[in-house]
Amino acid sequence: MDGFRVRGSGPFFDERRRLLAWLGLGAGLMPLSSPAQERAPAAGGMAGAQGRAVLNFRLTLRIDFAQRNRILKATGQQPTTYDRALSFVRGDLHAANVQDVVEWTPTTYRIVSTMQPTTLIGLAVGSRPYVRESSGVRAAAGLSVRRYREKRGEGSAYLAVYDPAPRAIAFSRDDKPSQRVAHTGELQDALSLVHGAWIGSPWATTRLASVVDGKGRKDFRLSRVEAWDFPLAGAKVRTFRYQRQLAAKDDASFEVWLSEREGLPLRYLIGLNQSYGASLQFDLTEWPGR
Repeated sequence: MDGFRVRGSGPFFDERRRLLAWLGLGAGLMPLSSPAQERAPAAGGMAGAQGRAVLNFRLTLRIDFAQRNRILKATGQQPTTYDRALSFVRGDLHAANVQDVVEWTPTTYRIVSTMQPTTLIGLAVGSRPYVRESSGVRAAAGLSVRRYREKRGEGSAYLAVYDPAPRAIAFSRDDKPSQRVAHTGELQDALSLVHGAWIGSPWATTRLASVVDGKGRKDFRLSRVEAWDFPLAGAKVRTFRYQRQLAAKDDASFEVWLSEREGLPLRYLIGLNQSYGASLQFDLTEWPGR
């Protein structure tokens, strides 16, 4: 990690010094480079051999109720508690505050993400949190999930367990098996994917990943589409935006903004417009370790 040095003064550079010290890089940061001057971080990520971090995000919910109503009518579904509670909302909604607790060792990792709903959403779901848990191993391609679980309030718990030996992913709902899917190679979920760039391995211009949630698996092809100066804590941070290339039968969008030097996810966006008429945007609210 030699060669990381701070050149500059002021609150922004002080903040970056604290971040890199927390990441275990010690000395600090060189100036942000242009895309043509980009230098990849050292292999194996920038988080050090082991540690613990807490990252806080603001969750913004965007709902297209006209699209949502079309989906409900086409599928014959009844409006959910969320639909009834949010039917009068227009524009973006601050839906939840999200805290990701990330722990890692030289060979393993564990991430617990807790979404605590804000007042309006809390009225609909009784202020019960939505919890996602991801655990697995640190691999050459990043973080490879072995167990992923999600539970929304008092709703059903969905679980995906991957065992590379029989090359299969076992899915269950409330401890009852639902399906078994053949799979070979590394596997990620949304949490291990977005955090893998700074704990696991830095991303190239294209990122291929098999991504699982509690109900199924999708193949992702993420391409770097632009460099962007991202606003965070009163400063501008150079990021690279990666975007999923959509397929004809799978139009769930996914985008992530990674800081150029550290690989931290400053924002990620999950678009479910065709399936649910909504999208979820997670924005990092402050530098971790502050």
